[in-house]
Order: sequence, then C-alpha cells, then structure tokens
Amino acid sequence: MIEVLAYRHWVMKRARNTKPIGFCILLIDIYGNTIQAIADYSQKRHFTNLLQLNSAYRLSNFICEPVNQYDKAVSNITCISIGEQLTFEGIPTEGFPREHFEFTHHSSLQLSTITDNGNLQLSGTSGTHYFFNSDIDEFHQSIDLYREKVEKSP
Repeated sequence: MIEVLAYRHWVMKRARNTKPIGFCILLIDIYGNTIQAIADYSQKRHFTNLLQLNSAYRLSNFICEPVNQYDKAVSNITCISIGEQLTFEGIPTEGFPREHFEFTHHSSLQLSTITDNGNLQLSGTSGTHYFFNSDIDEFHQSIDLYREKVEKSP
C-alpha cells in the first residue's frame, strides 16, 4: 500500500512510432519521491477517470517492477504496474507537494535528434516537459515554487 498524489499523466509512445503503447501516471508521495504508474493503453479512460490529477489516494493491489529504460521518466528504477485489480481510496491532499522538479545536467541528456527529413528536433520521454526562458505564467510559477523549495532546504 502507498499514499500518493496523482501529479501528471501522459500516453507512452516509442520513438518513430505514433501508436500508443501505455498510459503513465506520475505519482508523488508526501516526501516528494516520485514513481511512475504504468497501465495498458486500453485502460487509459478507466484510469483517467479513476485517478484525478492533484488528488491524493491510498493505493493497493499493484505490482512493483523494474521500469523499462525506454519508458523511464523519473529517476526511480521501479514502476508500479496497475490494472483492473488496483484498489484505491481518496485521502486528503494536505502535506503533499504541489510541484515536482527533477533537474538533470544537460550533459546527461540526449537533447536532439535528426529526423528523416534532416530537421533537428528535441527528444525525450513521453512525460518530458521542456522550459526554455519561457514567458508562460505556468513556467514562472514553477520557477518561483522551485526557488522557495531550495531556499527552505537546509
């Protein structure tokens, strides 16, 4: 059993293939640790309705397994495989982080890929989000929250 906040979800796809292969939900525990929950793509609608974003849950009846390197979106080497057997109970969201930041050094990223027609494009996982000196309100709010978190750290 774990208690987590459903933070973000996305459809998994393999590079060069637009066919969906899975549905992921990024979960955050009360300490800010992250883990991916992975379901079969055919269950996307079920889990989108079941696990609402920014809501907290007590989950049980899931399987922990190593995450495939191609599906990995966070540093945790384990993922939760979920299916129809998952049981859940809504719990209060107090105490759960509202944002998650997982920064990595640019040298460890494969930042670009050359496409078949010679164009340069950014690469990443299905759950990757890039922010480049953006003038988007959400970006500035995220940076402010990150700075607050860093300043509060010992």
